[in-house]
Amino acid sequence: REAQAAGNLNHPGIVSIYEYGEDDESAFIAMECVVGRSLRDHLIAGYRPELKVFPEILVQILEGLEFSHSRGVIHRDIKPGNILISEMGAAKISDFGIARLEASHLTMLGEVLGTPYYMAPEQFDGQPADERSDVYSAAVIVYEVLTGRRPFEGQGAALMKQVLQGDPPLPSSLEPRLSKELDRVLLKALAKHPETRFRSARQFLEALLAAFEGEPLPASVSDTGEQ
Repeated sequence: REAQAAGNLNHPGIVSIYEYGEDDESAFIAMECVVGRSLRDHLIAGYRPELKVFPEILVQILEGLEFSHSRGVIHRDIKPGNILISEMGAAKISDFGIARLEASHLTMLGEVLGTPYYMAPEQFDGQPADERSDVYSAAVIVYEVLTGRRPFEGQGAALMKQVLQGDPPLPSSLEPRLSKELDRVLLKALAKHPETRFRSARQFLEALLAAFEGEPLPASVSDTGEQ
């Protein structure tokens, strides 16, 4: 499944798949070697950007997601452990093992797939994931990188209840250098219902950059998603 999903995704923000197949009783995937560490490792070590400009690694993550979605691949497990940061500072999305391909039927309704802290509400309910589910997961990463904590903490049922029903702290209440405009952007990306989030990673990125640069927020921030 990972080879099918990522094999045709040729983008600097995505770990490349070079070859896949079987040898005797073993299946293999030959992929790009990224010399560096995962974003999770960096966060555990205390990584915090200066916040003078929007962090470039977050730009790269969202651009990689936009490309993946444009090719009909929904990742469904976007989290810091699946973001590799090279020694040169390039961010690359990895591990498309539970990705959904628009043209396939490999995933059935009712499967709960993902990593709880970064899963969108609809994934907890076993509902189909789409681009907006990946946008939600990416928003959790953006929130964590900018504030130093995830929007929802806890374990098991308590975490699920927060994701499904709770409101996250405003990012600016945790990191005073962040603007109220950024609060609006992140809360939209973390909306409970997919139809009220940004429709694409590109929309989300454009709104984040506008908030950071002090420019008027794009219309997508106020868009309810309804046609």
